This record gives sequence, C-alpha cells and structure tokens, in this order.
Amino acid sequence: MTGYPDAFRGLAEGQEFLRQKSAEAIEACEVLGCHAAIIKASMDVIHHFILERGSDDQDVLTVQHLGIRAFNGIAVALNNALTGYYQASAGQQRDLLETSFLLDLFGRDRTLISAWRTLDKKERWARFKPVKVRTELDELDGFTEKKRAVHYELLNDLASHPSTVGFAMLQAGDLGAHCGPFFEETAMSATLSELAKLALQAGGVFVRLFKSESPEDSLAKLDFQEAQARWLERFYDKPFDQAQFEALRSSLLAGNPHFEPSRGSEA
Repeated sequence: MTGYPDAFRGLAEGQEFLRQKSAEAIEACEVLGCHAAIIKASMDVIHHFILERGSDDQDVLTVQHLGIRAFNGIAVALNNALTGYYQASAGQQRDLLETSFLLDLFGRDRTLISAWRTLDKKERWARFKPVKVRTELDELDGFTEKKRAVHYELLNDLASHPSTVGFAMLQAGDLGAHCGPFFEETAMSATLSELAKLALQAGGVFVRLFKSESPEDSLAKLDFQEAQARWLERFYDKPFDQAQFEALRSSLLAGNPHFEPSRGSEA
C-alpha cells in the first residue's frame, strides 16, 4: 500500500489537540504568558535583522544564516513543547544553546566570523568545538564556575544523548513513560521556561552583532529590550522603568515623523 498513511493524519490531529491544550494553559497562566512573550520578542528581533539587513558581506551573511538556524531552532523547540514532545524540544534547545555561544563569541571578536567560515572542517572543529567556545567565553567573562558547561551537559543528558536521566522527560505523570506526544502541564511549563531563557539569550547575542541603520532597526531593538526588561523584572526582580521605554520610543518617533512602526513580525 502506498500514499500518505492515515496514521500520519491521526498523529497530526492528536498533536493539534495537544497544541490547543497547551495554548489554553498558557492563556490561563500569567507566568507561562510571560515566557511566551519573550520567546516571541526574541524571534521578532532575529527575524527583523535577517529580513531587513541585506548585504554582500560574507561575514554578515554568515551571522544571518546562524540567526536563521537560531530562529528555526526556537520555532521547532516551541512546536515540540506545545505538541507534547518535551524531550525533543529540549534536544533542540541544546542546539540553540550551542549556536548562541558561537554568536556570543563572534560578538566579542568579529574577526572570528571569517575564520569560522573559511577554515576547513578539521581546523574549524579544533578552533571552534563547543567545549573550546564555552571555555573561551568563560575566560573572557572571568567565570570559574563553568555554568555554561553545566547547562550544556544537562540538556545533553536530558535530551540530546540517550541516557537513563532523559527517561524522566518521557513520563506522563502517574501513567509512566508514554510513547508519542502527551500533555503534562508541569513538563510543558518547565520546557517553555527553559526555552524562554534560551530564546532571550539567542536574541540578545544575535542583535548585538548589528548596528541600527534605520528607525526600523532602532525600534526592533527597543521592542526587544523592553520585552527583555519586563521578563527580567518578573523572574529576576530587576527594576523595570516603563517611562524610560516610552520616552525612548517617543523620541525615536519624533525624530522620524514619516516613520510608521510595525510591531514585530508575524513569525
């Protein structure tokens, strides 16, 4: 028998049912709504500097391609989290973390972009393998706790590499391990929370690689910074000054009277 199996349609229908349950849980929970907002804001700012910044510069294109990888990674991780594939979401988030570390390093030394792009496979791996990138970032920041490595290895153990530790992400509450997608609000909340942190990190390191060259660029950055400040206030008790952002936005619009802002992408 050939053709598109009915079982695939049934699986898709089940996933959409779970997506709706996840959406309802997010709409009913202020915490989850905050996480969803920063994920969207991060995708918006990455999308803006990919879509709006045309260039023939190969280093710029390299960064944009990594931004596409990050954007797509956030989208896939989000889709998996909403449709009940929590371990698969965490596995994609490990890739997002690795991409963010690389972008962060490029933001510290932009000459490394062309090196990463032009080295052959063996040389690139020796210079930019994940552990080397993490270690270099720790040294630049003066960090000795190796928190980057701990975070990376945790996602490896939970999702990217087969392990007994990762079996915990297959548990559908008291029903035990479940084959296929399932809805479990605690698991969905934890996965979305982790994705919010990683999306914020990805958006932050990516946008720092671009200067504002237009009112649209400035507004895209300002929108992201405001969403970031709101999220940090909610979860890390960092003061948020709404008036400051309103003043910055008013100043931007006043200086560009013909500028009609569009609030984020539809991504």
